[in-house]
Amino acid sequence: MERPLTIGEKNLLVKVFKTMLPYGDILVHINSAHIGGEDNSITPEGNPYFSPQHYKADFSLAALNDQWLFFHEMTHSWQYFHNISPILNAIALAIASIGNYQGIYKYDLAGKTRMKDFNIEQQASLVADYFSLSHGGKTNDNVKASPQVTDYDTVIKDFGTYGRATVWRPQGGRWVRTGG
Repeated sequence: MERPLTIGEKNLLVKVFKTMLPYGDILVHINSAHIGGEDNSITPEGNPYFSPQHYKADFSLAALNDQWLFFHEMTHSWQYFHNISPILNAIALAIASIGNYQGIYKYDLAGKTRMKDFNIEQQASLVADYFSLSHGGKTNDNVKASPQVTDYDTVIKDFGTYGRATVWRPQGGRWVRTGG
């Protein structure tokens, strides 16, 4: 099963991703093949595949913890559309962290100001944590005990410039890449 992003999801995503995603071209899927395990969600080639346990017909209507996962996977979509290969990077991380892939999600903002200072899973968790905090929720992977939204300001600002300088704009009923 696949579906386009809902209007509500696009409105939610634009709060963080602004014009950095081709919203009209992204399809949301269910990871019915259980790639990576029954509870695993993945985003190869820009389209998220959510585990059946976590899939929602409209993530904009979901609980904040489900929206956290949505933002995590959509950050992998952003990576793909900015020439950062989630698949190749995930393979490299899996090899480097044999037996402890879950450990690669944790990050520390201290002394880091650039998105490129973090691996792809940390980037996705960082963006999802930022979204959650800015909506009254908590972080999942920040090692700091009680982070504040302002702790993320510098990295999130850099987020808008990291990767290929790409802006997606609607044109003729489709989203097209401009710049870079």
